[in-house]
Amino acid sequence: MNRIRSILLAAAASVVCTAAVGQKSIISQEYWLDGHASGAQSVTPTIDLSDLSSGLHTYSMRVQDSEGKWSPVVTRFFIVPHTELSGTSVTERVYWLDNQVVTRSSLSGSPAQISLSELKPGLHTLSVGVKDDAGVWSPLVTKYFIVPRTELSGTSVTEREYWLDNQVATRSSLSGSPAQISLSELKPGLHTLSLRVKDDTGVWSPLVTKYFIVPRTELSGKSVTEREYWLDNQVATRSSLLDSPAQISLSELKPGLHTLSVRVKDDAGVWSPLVTKYFIVPRTELSGTSVTEREYWLDNQVATRSSLPDSPAQISLSELKPGLHTLSIRVKDDAGVWSPLVTKYFIVPSVEVPATLTQYMYWFDDDESSRTVGTLADSQRVVPVSIATLTEGEHVLSWCVSDAQGRWSKVMTEKFDFARIAMSNVLIFLSQETYEYAAEDILPEVSVKDGEKMLVEGEDYEIALADNHDAGVATVSVTGLGAYKESETRTFTISKALLTVTADNQTRPFGEENPELTFAYSGWKGEDDESVLLAVPIVSCVATADSPAGDYAIEVSGGEARNYDFAYENGTLTITAETVIQTIGSEENTNVWYTLDGRRLNGLPKSRGSIVVNNDRKKIYVK
Repeated sequence: MNRIRSILLAAAASVVCTAAVGQKSIISQEYWLDGHASGAQSVTPTIDLSDLSSGLHTYSMRVQDSEGKWSPVVTRFFIVPHTELSGTSVTERVYWLDNQVVTRSSLSGSPAQISLSELKPGLHTLSVGVKDDAGVWSPLVTKYFIVPRTELSGTSVTEREYWLDNQVATRSSLSGSPAQISLSELKPGLHTLSLRVKDDTGVWSPLVTKYFIVPRTELSGKSVTEREYWLDNQVATRSSLLDSPAQISLSELKPGLHTLSVRVKDDAGVWSPLVTKYFIVPRTELSGTSVTEREYWLDNQVATRSSLPDSPAQISLSELKPGLHTLSIRVKDDAGVWSPLVTKYFIVPSVEVPATLTQYMYWFDDDESSRTVGTLADSQRVVPVSIATLTEGEHVLSWCVSDAQGRWSKVMTEKFDFARIAMSNVLIFLSQETYEYAAEDILPEVSVKDGEKMLVEGEDYEIALADNHDAGVATVSVTGLGAYKESETRTFTISKALLTVTADNQTRPFGEENPELTFAYSGWKGEDDESVLLAVPIVSCVATADSPAGDYAIEVSGGEARNYDFAYENGTLTITAETVIQTIGSEENTNVWYTLDGRRLNGLPKSRGSIVVNNDRKKIYVK
């Protein structure tokens, strides 16, 4: 049998040749093998690979447009398989536990028995290898298994307990089956229920936790009375939705990723939870609504491109030589705009490969624990191999295939270089570009797309934020993981919150000094208070002790803060008139004055009005 079915080494590289020339015509193409650019040749429908040695190779090509500009170089990996076959029967089998190769032992009998009596409770591995009559060892097969604790011999449940919302200290026993748990004191919203049981040997089971929602009891409405929506988290610009179905104008939105948020209110006055959906506004020049043309080409031979008629379309591969190939497809809409190019890799196996091959296996860098094993379908001629999780640099690929009798080919190994995708080549979107200071870290939603693929945080990238608490410009750094590398930054603005300072109204009698002038704040965010201010506002009034009765403005100003803008609201000082009495008993007390309620003034009245002299020799001055 032939030991190589086919392994496709598929790197997630961008196809840039045709993108570089756009709608211009292509006048020439050239290629070279294994990085030998000095030996570049014109591209032909077929390329002779007969002189290449078995193993991993590279194919590089570029195209030139009518303006004489060359596209970026596109390089693809392919494998020239070995031609020799392996043995046909198993002559030796060995195994070892927990990667202890030096303790390997032979396996006899079928099925074979392996003693695990000396293993400690916990996770272990069993590794097995076989050798054929050609002296070739099979790939290593390793399986994980668990040795349970021998002391876990309980046969019945003796105790059950539960707690809510991770409050272990409040755990309670469960009695009866089924048991009833009171949720009457829980607030509406998301909660957790955690349960565990203990057996008659005193061993607790693993914890089981379930999520549940307590609905709002006040949601008694039966009909929708109001609907509203807003775009891109701009709640302040929300608008009502009238008709059903409703029409929302997107004409003022820029091309790119956006969000639509909708909520409704029932006849009990309760708003529903917010529903937010993502959508993309395409570039205005892409106005096509239907596909008018489809075309494809093989192995980057753009000059040989052909139209695709029906769907599904059939493409003949009968003239392709064994080895690695590419299929490129694009479509054109009724506005005359071509879609981005989609390119897939595949291998045409050697004609000697028998139709009885059933399985394949591959792994990287001699790490057999990372191997991937798959089944070959009867008509399958292509096996994809993912290298997106590898780090950049040189790696080793090992692979083999087996036939219907379970006989594996000799393991073949080749080195290759792998480059990750820079984050500068993907699209990064923030949920919104402006936020208001909130006395807490601002965490915008970040979306990252590579073509049509939505990347996953924690797998494809990670984010870090800086200066995202106080007012100013904050930074989001998006760093590639796995198949992606380098970092890109985006910025958003945190605007100052509005703090209103209101002067307190005051009242005093005519002739007295002004009372202490005070003011109050409104609009603090979070736990902020006056201690966060750079300068405390100043309150003042122009009225003095000599000012006549009337109303005077109490003005406030002068506040400064890093995270707040100030709005000032003046108060009023009201000066009231008073009637005073001068008591004349002798010449010595002619300057002693009193108010009508008997309070003695300090000095003379500030002003006088009419004079009334009564029978007990008191002069009454009324203002």
